[in-house]
Formats: sequence, C-alpha cells, structure tokens
Amino acid sequence: MPHPKLTPKCEAPPEKRLAHLEIRFKDRRHIIPPLFHNGWVGRNEDRTLLNDTIIEFYMCDWMRLEVFDEATRASSHVFHSFFLPKIKTCFKDFKENPPRRSELANHYNRFFRSKNDAETFLKKDILLIPVHLDKPKHWFLVIVHNPSGAVRRISDVNILDATNKVKSRRLSRRITGHVNCDENAGECRIIIMDSLVHSKKYREVIDKTHDSTFDHIRLWLLMSAAATDVDMFCTRFRKVVCQKLPQQKNSVDCGIFMMAFAEYFTKYNTAWQSLPTDALADLKMDDDIKSLLNSETPRQRLDELFQSLKA
Repeated sequence: MPHPKLTPKCEAPPEKRLAHLEIRFKDRRHIIPPLFHNGWVGRNEDRTLLNDTIIEFYMCDWMRLEVFDEATRASSHVFHSFFLPKIKTCFKDFKENPPRRSELANHYNRFFRSKNDAETFLKKDILLIPVHLDKPKHWFLVIVHNPSGAVRRISDVNILDATNKVKSRRLSRRITGHVNCDENAGECRIIIMDSLVHSKKYREVIDKTHDSTFDHIRLWLLMSAAATDVDMFCTRFRKVVCQKLPQQKNSVDCGIFMMAFAEYFTKYNTAWQSLPTDALADLKMDDDIKSLLNSETPRQRLDELFQSLKA
C-alpha cells in the first residue's frame, strides 16, 4: 500500500469506485476489481477482500519496480501468489514420506524448471511470499530472511564430462562466493506476518497453516540448495511468528495489511535484519501506521494509484 508518510492526505473522501477498472503499467494491462462494495454492512463496512490480481500487481509490479530502489530490488525477490500452492501440490506425496536427502536435487529438477533460479534465490537477502488461505479467505506474508544462512558446506566435487575429463561444478563455485560455508554460519529465518495471528475464532486453522507453510518453504529451500550442490543444516531454519504487528478488525482487510507489512519491512524499516532471531517475534510498526491500517484511507490511496494508471 502507498506508505502514509510519503502519500499526501486526501482533503475530501473521493467517490468510491464500484466497477472494474482497466489499468496499464509497463505495457501490460490489468483488470482491477473494485475495492468497495455498496451492498455490504457490518464490521466489513463496504470493503472488499483483495484478490490475487491486486496483490500481484502491487507487490510484483508496482512495489518492486516503483517503490523499491535498485539495491532493494537486487537483494530481494517477490513471489507470485501461486508460488506456495505450486510447491504444496508438488510436495503432497511427502506429507507421510519425507524425501531422503540424497533425493532432494532430483526432486527439484523434476518439479522446477531451472537450476539458475535456485541459485539466484539462495543469493538473495530477502524472499517475499504472499500466502492465501482458502478457509477462511485470508492473506498473510512470509519473509524468508537470509536464505543461505542454513548452508552447511559446498560440495565442490569434480565430475567427469562425456570425454572423461574433469569438470568442476560451476553453480557451487558461484554460490561459494556468496555464502559463508563455515560450520558456524547463521540461520535462515522464515518470518510469518499475519494480521489474524491473535484470532480466537481461527486460531487452530491459522496455527496449522503457519506450521505447514514453514515446512513447505523449508523443504523447497533444501531442494533448491541440493540442486546447486549446496548442503544445509535442517536445524538452522528458524520459524518466527510475529506477535506485535497490527491486527485487522474485520474479515476483509488482510490483503491491505499484508502489502503494508511487505513494503514497510523491506523499504522503510530494515534494521530488524540485524536483530537476533529471538527478537523478531516482537517486531512492531509505527503507531501512526497501526491506526491508519484499519481505516479506509489505505484503500482510498490504493484506488487513487489505480485511477492514475487507468488505460
């Protein structure tokens, strides 16, 4: 969402858009559904649940290209909303029978297209993963900080090519230049930021979803590492569920909160990256942002952005 400290306040509430809008950005067209609905009442007021089109446009296109500076773009990667459903589908057979370590690279090559992608992700400082829960309909954010922090060693084993000449593994050499391969390397922190983390109604399903999301992302990282000849400590993956972030007061603002978390903790507050893992559960946002998130203002500013991009 447009950051409140950088976006001028509206002098008068704009008229709420109740129809779909076609926008153009970087020569691509998007159909944006309305952010408000005139037929809803109760605690949701007239707000709608943000769909994947809005989430992906803002996070993958606008935030990455217009909000992030060059350094932030280089050090981070924003995944599409279909990423986690894809790995859940790929890994469904591993729920009862986890793969052996020796099989991880083969599984990665079977499920995913390119080893170059795996190498690229391991070199990033931050991976941003939007997660959508079907029941209840809900968005939350996963930030993978220091993906290479669980590295144990680089297997820079020589292999033979078709002519029996020794050939080194180039991928592992490139990774070696980026990560610390010492046995005392750091940790890979998988941080969950959820605006319903304290919900009594959905506590059980949300807790289970957090656990399964952590397990799927950890397995994907292990496979990615194995595909690039990197070995990792399973015990150096740490799950953190943030407990002090702003919480939504209705059932539809989760997407607004998730986008705010993503933008705030990658652009406006990066000091947390140097904090010890045990301190990350207590991450907070500025009080003015906390009070703003439950208002209509973030939606109004988001819709102003869409209107400015009208095709």
